Amino acid sequence: MRRPPGQVDFLRPHRAPGLGWVCLALGLLLLTVSGGYRHAALRRVEAQAVLSANAARQAKVAAVPVTPPAFTVDPRWRAAAQELVFPWDERLQALENATAAPVHLLSLNPDKRGGTLRLEAEVGEYPDALGYVDRLAQSGSLGRPVLLSHEMVQDPSGRPYMRVVISALWSGSAP
Repeated sequence: MRRPPGQVDFLRPHRAPGLGWVCLALGLLLLTVSGGYRHAALRRVEAQAVLSANAARQAKVAAVPVTPPAFTVDPRWRAAAQELVFPWDERLQALENATAAPVHLLSLNPDKRGGTLRLEAEVGEYPDALGYVDRLAQSGSLGRPVLLSHEMVQDPSGRPYMRVVISALWSGSAP
């Protein structure tokens, strides 16, 4: 039953046509699909921008000539680098283990050409110096320790002590 054109029935709810619901669902589906395509397109553009930026950065890095640092050319730096590579830990550990009271190590002078280590120390008496030479010989990393010189000295309080100079091979190989 159809109503006349100016009459509105407020009691009975008006139903939307089924075609409207179908159009709404179709519109939402198309909106979702187009959003997905737009998102995928934006990701492709961003990925392309990152790739081109990386390529530009690599080209820029490749264009810069690599020059060695100036210190690598200097022979003094090369000599220092060779000193740093030398296994000092083993030699110093042997010296530390062999040096005990009443021996006091004053200086340590390595000679690269001769392969020797010159030690200056203070000891209480001559037998202490000989015992120190024996302990150095038993260390294994210092070879053929030899007592080069000894001198009796007095400290300011008048107490005597002996200053000794010892030479040893730092290679540890005793012939």
